[in-house]
Amino acid sequence: MTDRPEGLVINKGRYEQLMEVVRNRLTSRQFNPKVVIPREHFEMVLEAARHAPSGANAQPWHYIVVTDPGVKRKIADYFVEEQRRRAKLKMKFPTPNYRGLETAPGFVVVIADFRFMRAFPVLLDGFVATSAVLPLARLDAGALDHCRAGHVSAESGHRDLLGELKLEPLLDLNMRLGEASGAGVAILLARAALACHAGMATFAEAGVSAAED
Repeated sequence: MTDRPEGLVINKGRYEQLMEVVRNRLTSRQFNPKVVIPREHFEMVLEAARHAPSGANAQPWHYIVVTDPGVKRKIADYFVEEQRRRAKLKMKFPTPNYRGLETAPGFVVVIADFRFMRAFPVLLDGFVATSAVLPLARLDAGALDHCRAGHVSAESGHRDLLGELKLEPLLDLNMRLGEASGAGVAILLARAALACHAGMATFAEAGVSAAED
């Protein structure tokens, strides 16, 4: 396409600057423990990280800078243990004995804030969508706390899968149309329930007198 909206200016120079950084990035796995990283450098990393995009700009995370040797060692021990566990599960997790975190002058731990996940619930559709989230439930039992099953479809195994995940479907209509049609119908039910809950007048608002003894 050659058409360009009027007034649109493409800054090729800025693009090349970004690509220069991308092409020449390096991965460090061994660190010199004698090197001291100034606090200012960690603050620069956090300044860049806080501008990461998120749904509704909720930014559902917290950053913790770790420089204490004892804390780094504990996190490195946990990291190695998790790598070995995943290796036994044939998850092809790389370098199961990697302890580079322990020698790093510092690193940033990203903590997910699950309160924001509950604020943005997920309505699961049919068998394929439910199967996709099964690994999350296996890795963390609470990973699907913000999810609801829109419906149980006619596909073989979907009902058993929902039972395994302890998800009660909103609808059971024997649907199998695809294209997220089950969740599309279920969202109408969810909206109606929310409208009733949020829009229902109280007795005082509706002018209903209390029952007499």
